[in-house]
Amino acid sequence: MILAIAVILSYLLYHKLPIRRFLDVLAIGLMLGLSFGRIGCFLAGDCYGKPTELPWGVRFPYRSLVYVSQINADLHRNRPEPHLKLPKEGYLAYTAENEMWHPKPYEDLTDGQKQEVTDGKYRCLPSHPTQLYSSACAALLCLMLYLFWRRSQRTSNKIFAKPGSTFALALILYGIARFLIEYLRDDNPFEHGSWIMHMIYNVYKGGTVAQSLSIYMIILGVIFLLIFQKTKPTGIRVGGGTSNEIDGHTA
Repeated sequence: MILAIAVILSYLLYHKLPIRRFLDVLAIGLMLGLSFGRIGCFLAGDCYGKPTELPWGVRFPYRSLVYVSQINADLHRNRPEPHLKLPKEGYLAYTAENEMWHPKPYEDLTDGQKQEVTDGKYRCLPSHPTQLYSSACAALLCLMLYLFWRRSQRTSNKIFAKPGSTFALALILYGIARFLIEYLRDDNPFEHGSWIMHMIYNVYKGGTVAQSLSIYMIILGVIFLLIFQKTKPTGIRVGGGTSNEIDGHTA
């Protein structure tokens, strides 16, 4: 992805195309793609959420990533005890490679054990469908960014209607959304590699790398929004010549 972005930016710079206008359209497309991508995460069972008693909580299958997480303690998430205490005798096998207990294959269980892990007390606990939360949020952001972009196309005199503003707004809104959704997720470890994460950990006793990046995205989005509001876009080449692009329109 980094290489692709570098190639795209190099192409735009070489041909003197309007980078800020491209970023605006890219932001809308990224949110649309993310809304579908998170559905894939839901079907795969990753990016899962914490156990919940809410009526829309989702139970994942036996031996899924969610199930394996729930039956193991996770000190990286300040969880000394597993969410679901599955008896080791007859149900679990220890894997030294990743130092985790894994459920035995379903076909190796007795009929009684199969009933317990599918419909009984040892079935997967309902968890927040954070993948669907993220998908719905991305779809909503896509719509909001599109409407904001359309507004900037109709007029450039309104505040924050300059080219690049849609991209900057995407950084801010997605950063906020991702930061909040992380509180409901149960897969990313708590890490404190930056001063921001140390502050979050001291206040909330938690904080992930994604939340740290979200804060940086919000700050960067605000900076871009202010810079784009004050500066004019670069020129674009038209028919071999150069035409100045003013506030997203050519003259």
